[in-house]
This record gives sequence, structure tokens and C-alpha cells, in this order.
Amino acid sequence: MAPQFSPGDRVRVIAQLRPGHIRTPRWLFGKVGVVEAFHGRFPDAEKIAYHAYGLPPEPLYFVAFEPREVWGDDLRGFGARDRIMAELYEHWLVAA
Repeated sequence: MAPQFSPGDRVRVIAQLRPGHIRTPRWLFGKVGVVEAFHGRFPDAEKIAYHAYGLPPEPLYFVAFEPREVWGDDLRGFGARDRIMAELYEHWLVAA
């Protein structure tokens, strides 16, 4: 099965609190970024934390966010070309 997103695609991080261990930072919930790269498929660390082994690996992406998208107008310490980068599993992303 092909990954849902490709480099250059705009994606939004779903804003859904889930019980237990999650690897997606809450401060990215609802934020829009751009897929920089598809890393491949990897076991989901959120499920492994609860001993759910043997599940199919999930697509993992490198996503870039504009600092203003994440932090609003408080851009102290950010340069004009800076980006906030995150590795996110596909199940956290929707098309933006």
C-alpha cells in the first residue's frame, strides 16, 4: 500500500487527545505543515509502549512547520528561514 502523502503535501496534525503514551507533541495538534520526506514504514512506538508487537509497520513522515503556525507571533529566537521539524506517523495526519 502506497503512503497517503508525498513531499510537498500540506498536512494538518489531528487534534485528538488519546489515553496513554503518544509520540506526537500536543503543541502540534491542529497545526498545518508540509511533508518534507517519507521515511518509510516503522513499528508504531505508541503501540509498542503497550506491548502491541507484530502489527504492520506504519508510514512515517518528516514534516516542516512555520514557526508562526506553531507559536503565533512570539517568534523570538527564530530566523526568517527557520522551520520546526517533526517526525509523525500517518495516522496523525490529514490533508490540509
